Amino acid sequence: MISNNTKQEIVELALKCFSQFGFSKTNMTIISEYTGYSRVTVHKYFKNKNILFRSVVQLCTKNSISTAENRMQDIQLTNPWDLIEEYLMTIGKKVFENVQDDYVLKDLHSAVHDLAKDIVDAKQTVTIKFIQNELEQGVKQNLLDLESVNTTAEELAYLIDYSYYGIMRNASLQDIPNHVHHLIKVYRVATQVA
Repeated sequence: MISNNTKQEIVELALKCFSQFGFSKTNMTIISEYTGYSRVTVHKYFKNKNILFRSVVQLCTKNSISTAENRMQDIQLTNPWDLIEEYLMTIGKKVFENVQDDYVLKDLHSAVHDLAKDIVDAKQTVTIKFIQNELEQGVKQNLLDLESVNTTAEELAYLIDYSYYGIMRNASLQDIPNHVHHLIKVYRVATQVA
């Protein structure tokens, strides 16, 4: 019988294990030792390290999206740019944000790209849809003008997300909020209603 609690606990502890050792240096034996579960138990839930790693990325992505959605329900912002900035800052939690070792972080990013790109792409789709919806609402409420920049809400949503993704991928954690703020500031100015 498979226990969801045990499976969930293995995934949560594996996140910490991968964060400490990286993907390349982690194996199922290390995960077993780190989680306190036997190799047999870990293998019962996860056939191999790649499947477990995908589960770790899936959990973090699900939590990130849920946190962003809850935050949007809790705040009292009405300006679409304020909402977009807040959403990006909330959903932008990196899967391995607590990793301090640059080598380990690069190793993990590479593994995410190689093994869980579809999961990250799905999160990106959710982000783009949110941005597009807020832009469309802003146009309907005459709070922003997309004609002045000769684009659609969908095109601009993709552009914002790609720019945001570049910031998230390349900026240090402490610089991300400032960079995202300035990114949104540029788009805010460019789309002001005349």
